[in-house]
Parts: sequence; structure tokens; C-alpha cells
Amino acid sequence: MLDLNTPFSLSPMVLLTTGKRPNRDDTFLILVLICLLVFICNAAKGSVVDDIRAEALRQGVDPKIALSVAKVESGLNPTAIGRKGEIGLYQIMPFNGAKYAPNISVFDIKTNIRIGIYLISRAKYQCSDMGQYYIICYNQGPHRRPKYPHLHPYYKRIVANYDR
Repeated sequence: MLDLNTPFSLSPMVLLTTGKRPNRDDTFLILVLICLLVFICNAAKGSVVDDIRAEALRQGVDPKIALSVAKVESGLNPTAIGRKGEIGLYQIMPFNGAKYAPNISVFDIKTNIRIGIYLISRAKYQCSDMGQYYIICYNQGPHRRPKYPHLHPYYKRIVANYDR
């Protein structure tokens, strides 16, 4: 029987934190909580995907491209922080966040989506001569253009995520 007055820990070191080995009820409770966390995270991702699609349509960007970029940049993790300080779903550099949303944090999911998709549409405009490879400009900037864009690893990852 599960005794809710007994302290328990979700740590893998239940033995060290409570002084006893986890019993079957503790293990069951831990599994239920993990499933609940996974469910909540997946529900949040669903709303993020809907927000990305809506903003992409509003700004005239292909929603599949916008979603592919978010998957490649952050794995759809709104709290992702890159090695160089990039933030959120679209890995927005802080200076871009300050430029396009000076009084709003780029940690705000909707702001990050709005700025990220704006930067995709800007890359499409600035690199229109590159055709479908304009998405590389989102990643590298409009001045660094690869000699063989169809072989670029970033482009390949975007294409691989396009229909998922």
C-alpha cells in the first residue's frame, strides 16, 4: 500500500536520499510522474507547432520550412541555449532579439517564433537569387554563400525534417 506520508524521492538514488530501497509503489509512482511529464511536454510541443504554423502563414513563409528550421535549430525546445548564446526555438542571437524586440525577452516563445520566422522571410528576400537554398542564409547570414549549396549540411538537415 502506498503511504503518502512516507517521504520518497524521484532521484535515481532513492536509497541514499530516503535511507531505504524503493518499493513497488514508489516505482509505480515514479513511472506515473514520468509519463505525466512526457504528456505535458508533448502537449506543449503541440501548441508550439500550432503557433509556428500560424505565424509562418501570417508572415508568408512555408509552414513546413518554419517547422523544419525550429526542429533543426533546437529540436523544438523553447528553452534551448546554444554554444554561442543563441536562445530558444529558433536559436536567436541576443543582439537580434534586442534589435527586433527590444523590450521583450527572446525566451518568450511567441516572440522567439515571430523573430525566427521574420529572419527566415528576410533570408528568403536577401538571398532570392539562391532559390530554394535561401535557408542557408538564415543559418550563415546573407554574405556567406556556399559554393555548392545542395551539399551544405544545414540544407540537408532542413530537407530531411521537411516532411516529418
